Amino acid sequence: MLLLTLGGSLAAQPAEHGPARGTVTVNGQTVALRYVYSMRAPNPFDRTKSDMRLVFADRELATLDEIELGRMAGLNAIDVRITHDSRIIGCTLFSPHLRGGRPVAGIGMQRLDQRRLGARLWTGQPHTYAGNVYAYDVGFDPLLKPFS
Repeated sequence: MLLLTLGGSLAAQPAEHGPARGTVTVNGQTVALRYVYSMRAPNPFDRTKSDMRLVFADRELATLDEIELGRMAGLNAIDVRITHDSRIIGCTLFSPHLRGGRPVAGIGMQRLDQRRLGARLWTGQPHTYAGNVYAYDVGFDPLLKPFS
């Protein structure tokens, strides 16, 4: 198990990590996403529940701090927050191929397909947001035990 941090105000949280299989395409540039990190985090709307945070990346990461992720030169990553009932409530895309060079938040139309042997997160068709065209399709083996 690797110890990573989540957000500037939260204490260090343990994160699980493993291989991911997929790609992200931003403005015509396709990059393989080979790593996934997952951890539990408090639900921002109901502190009695916990969410799963998944970060898919093109490289190994030493931190999951959102501010630090935004500062990493050349990072291609997708940061997703999923509720206990499998609803996606937040998603941020990091890529040097974004126009303006800033992460895009809330990049709609995400779907999570949970299966016994793994899961998949994808957009389906390419989407346009803030002048950027993006699509992603990434699969991974579950890293955390299912929600109870």
